[in-house]
Amino acid sequence: MTNEEMQKLEHALLKKALGFQTSEQVCEYAISENGDQVLCKKKLTKKHVPPDLNALKMLLTAICRQICRI
Repeated sequence: MTNEEMQKLEHALLKKALGFQTSEQVCEYAISENGDQVLCKKKLTKKHVPPDLNALKMLLTAICRQICRI
């Protein structure tokens, strides 16, 4: 695994451990008289993903391993 891939994994784990905000877009389409799809409704919602204790535990374990190696 490359260093860049490891950094991406660490960033994703940190994000999950701390919790984050995300937005979700839902689009509803209807069929027009011509048979084309027409946007009927568009809804944008923001969601909060709470911190994950298992991700935090993994992150702290990894940090402790790095400290012990030094």
